[in-house]
Amino acid sequence: MSRINKNVVLALLTLTSSAFLLFQLYYYKHYLSARISPHHALCPGRLTSMDFIS
Repeated sequence: MSRINKNVVLALLTLTSSAFLLFQLYYYKHYLSARISPHHALCPGRLTSMDFIS
């Protein structure tokens, strides 16, 4: 059994965690844009408690 270089393991972990983070941000952005009301189109970035009620 050969040893795996620590730099290779570090690079793989960095790549996979970065890809997962980008996926989460992409999904979250599209999830919020689907739930945004016309009022919030005028005030981007402002959320109320009503935005989180199903």
